[in-house]
Amino acid sequence: MIRAGKALPYLLEGQVLGCDYRVVPRLAEGYVMLGGGLFHAIGLYLATQRPVVQVDPYRQEARDMTREGERFLAMRLKKVSDAINARRWGVIMGLKTGQYRPWVLNALQASLRHHDREFILLASDVLNQQYLRDVDSEWFEAFVVTSCPRLPVDDLYEYEKPVLTPGEAFMALQGRLEPYMFPW
Repeated sequence: MIRAGKALPYLLEGQVLGCDYRVVPRLAEGYVMLGGGLFHAIGLYLATQRPVVQVDPYRQEARDMTREGERFLAMRLKKVSDAINARRWGVIMGLKTGQYRPWVLNALQASLRHHDREFILLASDVLNQQYLRDVDSEWFEAFVVTSCPRLPVDDLYEYEKPVLTPGEAFMALQGRLEPYMFPW
């Protein structure tokens, strides 16, 4: 996660490497995303809720990702809605380089305490559905992944219990669905 124009001087304003969309200007009516795969185009839509056209150099095609982004936003809001009444949370901290973010953990723990929620910190180098099933019990009602937002959005969106990004967890704890916060 690199802040464009801040951490690396060779990036232009609004340019994103990884999944840190905080640097994307919100004034544009739409965006062009250069790259392959689904996640980053969908992530850009979720972060801005504006039209996104993906130019995929690997497939040599351009496609409008807006409708797909709207579908993902609806799925993510359903997960947030499902977690609003959760009393017991699993807070998953990533152990991979660049994905351990103590400031996010601290903010989530403070918010969970403020909203009288119970939580258990879980550490994971590799996070998938099997990991959650191995730690899952009747105790957990929702999970929040503090490392990579791709895990809740791509890999764990079909899990039986809500698995949220930090921004989505803050929404659930505040009992609201708007404005949508992705991912932080």
